[in-house]
Amino acid sequence: MRRKTMVFNFRLMALATALSSSLAACGDDAGHGTNDNQNNNNNQATMSCGNGAIEGLEECDDGAANSDSQPDACRTDCTRARCGDGVADTGEICDNGPQNSDTVPDACRTDCTNPRCGDGVVDVIAGEACDAGDSLPTSTCSSECQVIFCGNGLLEEG
Repeated sequence: MRRKTMVFNFRLMALATALSSSLAACGDDAGHGTNDNQNNNNNQATMSCGNGAIEGLEECDDGAANSDSQPDACRTDCTRARCGDGVADTGEICDNGPQNSDTVPDACRTDCTNPRCGDGVVDVIAGEACDAGDSLPTSTCSSECQVIFCGNGLLEEG
């Protein structure tokens, strides 16, 4: 038992020594080989989204041109423009950010397209009365997302 305790203590001391030696430079950020510690950066690299240089995990960085409202711009969090960011970029018909939905009627869809007949959601503003999705037409819903019934003035198959 005593031997196990000694081995454990030795490993603990080795770990503490390794950690303390890795922290020995902490605060030595004067940048010219001295240890006067005047700028208080604590050896942290100064990466900053918006400085015009792609650093770390940034996807893009156009400096002052980063924008959360201009189409196709690098966003202010240094991510590329994309569907779902709230800005209609090239190739997107609409983009309402987190309000994009594949289940809410009349919402911009999550692929940044407008609601449409055949998407499985009854979009009332678009004039749909039914929408069976990929199964259109059905015996009760036409390919134009209108309810099929006798007397509607249309000659329908079936």
